[in-house]
Amino acid sequence: MADFNKKDDARTCFSTDAGKRYLGCMLTDAGFFEQLITQADQAKENMMKVVLSDMGIWPVEGEKNYKERVDEFITNLLNIRTQ
Repeated sequence: MADFNKKDDARTCFSTDAGKRYLGCMLTDAGFFEQLITQADQAKENMMKVVLSDMGIWPVEGEKNYKERVDEFITNLLNIRTQ
C-alpha cells in the first residue's frame, strides 16, 4: 500500500463538490446537528467526530495543541455566516 496520510486523504476526499455533499449527508444522517438521546445516536455522532478529527477539523482532548485547536475551531464557527 502506498504511503497513507489520513488527514490529507480525508481532506482530498471531501474537498470536491460531491465530497462536500456526501459529508453533509453523512453528518445529517448521523444526527450530528440534532440533540441526541439514545446511545445509538451518540455512537453515530461519535463516528462522525472521528471522521472530522481525521480531517484535522475536530479537536480531540489529549492531542498535541488541543487548547489551540479548540480556540481555532470556535473562531471558525463564529466566522460562519448566518442569515
